[in-house]
Amino acid sequence: MALGTKVRLGLGRQDGWAEAEGIVVAWAAQGETGQMIVRCQPEGKLLQRRKEPRIRREFPVTCTAAKREEAHGNTIDVSSTGMCVYLNVPLTDAQSLVLNLSENEQAPINLEGRVVWSRPAADASEGCWAGLSLRAPAAASARRYKSLIRKVQKETQP
Repeated sequence: MALGTKVRLGLGRQDGWAEAEGIVVAWAAQGETGQMIVRCQPEGKLLQRRKEPRIRREFPVTCTAAKREEAHGNTIDVSSTGMCVYLNVPLTDAQSLVLNLSENEQAPINLEGRVVWSRPAADASEGCWAGLSLRAPAAASARRYKSLIRKVQKETQP
């Protein structure tokens, strides 16, 4: 890894998950592993906090934002309070969305969310990666989504 490279560090915390940015100031390879020294922002600003751990799981998702066409993509990871998605259209931070998450052949789970962060796709397509915070859905959708999260959690436990 080149010196001066910007990196993001994920940190486990008692109250959830945090992420901080820094710059690589030293790097030493050691066989298949290595050590890296990163200088973080002096103010110690955390870029994000998660109350629930994310579970890597891909589900088809369709999103609709106000006055926009449907966006199609997949989840990258999910939790009871949010998800990371890859979509075929760009999104903007703080944008509100209506989401339809599909699991198998069942009817989609209807959710509402807000874009917390978004990044353009690395392959220069018009797509983007986005972190979404979920709002409290209707009771039936909430039960189905919580059930899905419990199922995914059980499947990923050793």
